[in-house]
Amino acid sequence: MELVYLEFDFKVTPTEIGRDILIAELGYAGFESFVETDEGVTAYIQEKDWREELLNDIDILTNPEFKISFTQKQIEQVNWNEEWEKNFEPILVDGICSVRAPFHPKPEVEFDIVIEPKMSFGTGHHETTHMMIQFILKNEWTGKKYWIWDAEPLFWRFWLK
Repeated sequence: MELVYLEFDFKVTPTEIGRDILIAELGYAGFESFVETDEGVTAYIQEKDWREELLNDIDILTNPEFKISFTQKQIEQVNWNEEWEKNFEPILVDGICSVRAPFHPKPEVEFDIVIEPKMSFGTGHHETTHMMIQFILKNEWTGKKYWIWDAEPLFWRFWLK
C-alpha cells in the first residue's frame, strides 16, 4: 500500500513565535514532518490520518494574536531515495581519489572509493569526510598503529600495519 500525504502550507503572522507554536500543536495532532518557511511552515500528514476535525484542536488557529491562513494539497508520490540517487555526483579529492556510486564510470585515479548511495554517511560530500580523505592521502601510514571505524557491525577495530 502506497503512503499518500497531504501538504499544508501555513502562512503565519507574527511568523517566528507563531510558527513554533503551530508546529508543536500540529505535531501533537498527528502531523509527521515540517519545513519552516519564511512565511510560516509547511506541514505533512498521511492522508489516512487526516480528518477535518483535527484543525479544531489547533488553538493557535483561532487565537486573535495570530493571523494564519493555509492551503492544502495531496502530494504526488515520489521515491525520494531514487530522486536523491539520480542527483548524486561523484567527487574528486586532490585529483587522486574519487568517491562515486557503482553506476558512475570509473575515473583514472590512484584511489577509487565506490559507495552505494542510500542517503547514508560517507558519500564524501560532507566537508569533514572530504577533509579526512585529504588527511589520509597526505600522510604515510606504513608501520603505524591506527583505529578504523567499522560500521557493520558497529565497533572500533585496532589495526597494526
